[in-house]
Amino acid sequence: MTDPQISLSCYVKPLRDLVESIKDIVPNVTFTFSEEGLDMQSMDVNKVALVELFIPAHSFASYTNKDDENITISVDLQSLSKTLKCVKADAMCRMSWRKGADELNMNFKSTNESFSFKLKLLNMEQQPMSIPVRNNDVTFTLPSDTYQNFTKDISALAADVTIKVTE
Repeated sequence: MTDPQISLSCYVKPLRDLVESIKDIVPNVTFTFSEEGLDMQSMDVNKVALVELFIPAHSFASYTNKDDENITISVDLQSLSKTLKCVKADAMCRMSWRKGADELNMNFKSTNESFSFKLKLLNMEQQPMSIPVRNNDVTFTLPSDTYQNFTKDISALAADVTIKVTE
């Protein structure tokens, strides 16, 4: 068996929290693995909300991309969420993918348990969106549960959402 093209390890809880916070807005996402880290871009079904996320490679317990080019895979977040809910929050998750495979291998290890899952990948043709880089004058911090509730509430809206910050 050949070594995986992509391999990363992280704790389950932060990954579960991230998936839970966006799965109701964007049910299917495309992950792009590069030397720099993991990038995700996706639009909701109505093409109203864009969700973009970047996690640098150094943020993972381990991160390997053995390809010189970026590798893109698409995942159903509802299925990933169900898988992550089956595992203890303090478990370590190792995800791997081999070139040409149509599934993502997920291995979970906690103190005295070990689980393996295979998550079927989606066949999505999606081009990366060009999003202009802007310097923002506002930075705010809020608890993750507040953010999660906000994203669930916003997913129920059918129109545009504007967030305006003033002094």
